[in-house]
Amino acid sequence: DIDDRFRAEESLAESDRRFRFLAESLPHLMWNVDAAGEIRFANQKWSEYLGMSYQEATQNNWESLVPPSDLAEGLAIWQESLITGEDYQAEFRLRRASDGMERWHLSRAVPIRGREGEIVEWIGTNTDIHDRKIAQLNEQFLSELELRLRQHSNPREMLWEAMHSLGEYLQVDRCIWHEIDIEADRAIVHQDWHQPDLATTVGTYQISDFKTPELKAFSLAGQTLVISDTANSPQTALLIDNYDALSVRALVDVPCLQEGRWVALLVVTSQAVRHWRPDEVSLLQEVVARLWTTILHARAVQDLHESEARFRALADNIAQLAWMTDASGWIFWYNQRWFDYTGTTLEAMQGWGWQQVHHPEHVDRVVANFRRCCETGELWEDTFPLRGKDGSYRWFLSRAVPIRDEQGNVLRWCGTNTDITDRLNAEAERERLLAREKAAREEAERANRVKDEFLAVLSHELRTPLNPILGWSKLLRSNVLTPEKQRYALETIERNAKLQTQLIEDLLDVSGILQGKVSLNIVPVDLAEAIGAAIETVRLSAQVKSIQICTEFALDLGRVLGDAGRLQQVMWNLLSNAVKFTPPGGKIAVKLDRIDNDAQITVTDTGKGIEPDFLPCVFDYFRQADSTFTRKFGGLGLGLAIVRHLVELHGGTVKADSAGEGKGATFTVKIPLMPVQPPTIPALTPPETSFDLSGIRVLAVDDDADARDLVVFLLEDCGASVTAVSNAADALVALTVSVPDLLLSDIGMPDTDGYMLLRQVRALPPEQGGLVPAIALTAYAGEIDYQQALAAGFQRHISKPLDPDKLVQAMLDLLVERSNKNIF
Repeated sequence: DIDDRFRAEESLAESDRRFRFLAESLPHLMWNVDAAGEIRFANQKWSEYLGMSYQEATQNNWESLVPPSDLAEGLAIWQESLITGEDYQAEFRLRRASDGMERWHLSRAVPIRGREGEIVEWIGTNTDIHDRKIAQLNEQFLSELELRLRQHSNPREMLWEAMHSLGEYLQVDRCIWHEIDIEADRAIVHQDWHQPDLATTVGTYQISDFKTPELKAFSLAGQTLVISDTANSPQTALLIDNYDALSVRALVDVPCLQEGRWVALLVVTSQAVRHWRPDEVSLLQEVVARLWTTILHARAVQDLHESEARFRALADNIAQLAWMTDASGWIFWYNQRWFDYTGTTLEAMQGWGWQQVHHPEHVDRVVANFRRCCETGELWEDTFPLRGKDGSYRWFLSRAVPIRDEQGNVLRWCGTNTDITDRLNAEAERERLLAREKAAREEAERANRVKDEFLAVLSHELRTPLNPILGWSKLLRSNVLTPEKQRYALETIERNAKLQTQLIEDLLDVSGILQGKVSLNIVPVDLAEAIGAAIETVRLSAQVKSIQICTEFALDLGRVLGDAGRLQQVMWNLLSNAVKFTPPGGKIAVKLDRIDNDAQITVTDTGKGIEPDFLPCVFDYFRQADSTFTRKFGGLGLGLAIVRHLVELHGGTVKADSAGEGKGATFTVKIPLMPVQPPTIPALTPPETSFDLSGIRVLAVDDDADARDLVVFLLEDCGASVTAVSNAADALVALTVSVPDLLLSDIGMPDTDGYMLLRQVRALPPEQGGLVPAIALTAYAGEIDYQQALAAGFQRHISKPLDPDKLVQAMLDLLVERSNKNIF
């Protein structure tokens, strides 16, 4: 017996050791109580979680770690299990010693029975189910909130319900919904929930008072801001006074974005430091997402009700006869205008009673068409006569649209009848006016096209001389040119500047190119010189691409009658095209020869070539080959069209040839040669005129500093004494100091233009400069500008860009005229 008892005790001890080993190995909080519920054992995880020793646990001190509401329910279930012997199971929160967080646990216990079936002890576990429980509670909260929101139709009532429910569920001090006006930097609070000891926050706030630029960027990006302690957070420390004024120590704010735009903000706050749980933040984000959708829907419904009320008020006051039907076409409503016109009642007109006031010859057609629209859902539109209460008929245009539900089903039809009798009576007149309008529009469109073409050609021609001007100007500034090259560069710049000046002078005649008439300055022209000048304009571009330009000119070719500038323009266009479409390292050959009585110029390149189907239209305006290569080089397709026009104006022809893509192109120009004349002795070139303005006092007025400096330099170089000012006011001041011999004034100036300045000068007494001779210097070069200058009191009108010789000669002429007047 002693041995049996010893073995039994030893077996029991071994069993107890295995139990304790198992208890310490499991992740649960494990405990063991006797039949009366007194604690006999708790594993190490239990002690570590609760932060109390086994001895403290035996005194039931663990109960202080359970919220009172949870404890009462859990103990009641435990007592029932002790009495019934049924398995124990309860859910409650336990405060974790490490951080004080109350986490949900599932507590379970099973009874251990003796040989007679009596309960001798209980073995139990506490399993952490916090995350699952919180998710379950949050989902339950969201479901209940959705049900409560459905009980309201007013958006503000919905907001209050949501703020109130959130505030109580999360046990915060404030729950606030803001409407955001980002452009005005305003947050508007219409609804908030707060604890009784706090004041309401309803009102308008500046966003920048509570959000730094960094925090504002967070909200604009839709990012949630979580602050546990506003006083110690670097994100809010600078604004702590504003937060303290509202008793905010901790907060979570969740922005609401609609199509990427920040439109609303939900903020929950605490008066004390609070470490927000991730599940709380997630819940707030979910509430914002659901609430905004609900609010938008409620507002849409509210807007719909208000819209219907406005519609009915509007319908009774519009000039049309209005009506509404159900989905089948049965009319149940008319506006007052209908009854005023027809003299009928709703009882007589409802349903399909409206047929009574339709003309017998039209009613069957109208009914059939309307029934068809009701069946198909198509928009209704028809015209027909309706009988008025005086028995006469007037024509109406009837239209109706179907109102559909979200599934696209027709709910009702809304229609109007508009009196068009007067319009129909005036149909013949309207058609006549439409025909006149169409003709006028076509003429305006044609004129507009001509204008666009003119501007394009103008731009093309004005840019032509700029390439050598800018290129040689840059080389001159680099100080790397020899004196000989400098002279050559200046000659090239002057030649092209004069060409551009001539183009500006011809602005009023350029449109003649498109109209088949343009005036040419016809003189004997040496084509070799014109070709050489054109080659110089493209030489820099060719050198950049390492393109070799070869020339072959026939000797004693003779001259042609033509405009040297225009012929140079022809050659420049052909050569620039060749340079543009020839790859680096290519060649361009220019040949000048005589064919019968014509001078023939050929420009051949090794470039891209021209497709056969494009050759016939290569000289058309605005035409370009539709290929990647052409699009790469851009352009409006004007150059070759200008070539064709100018060549034909000289009585010549131009054609293009190409063997195809990648095989280069050849352009051939033929221009009639002049008849051979006997040699003449060349006239001696008179020496350049030398101008002397010594002793002449000049007042120069121009708001453009560069233009002003040029005039000063030019006149002082001729010996004049120049006073230069930039505006009319300074000019009038200068006149009070000294009366000049001549006044030079720009026209287009700010504040006071040249015309107004001279009128003010002419109003002065003679001794103060009222009769001073005056010359207008202006870029306004038209005939009307010349007449306006004379009317304002100017004696001369010189257009920009200035020709120095012409300017000085005009000044001398004017001084001579004044001297002659003084003599006589």
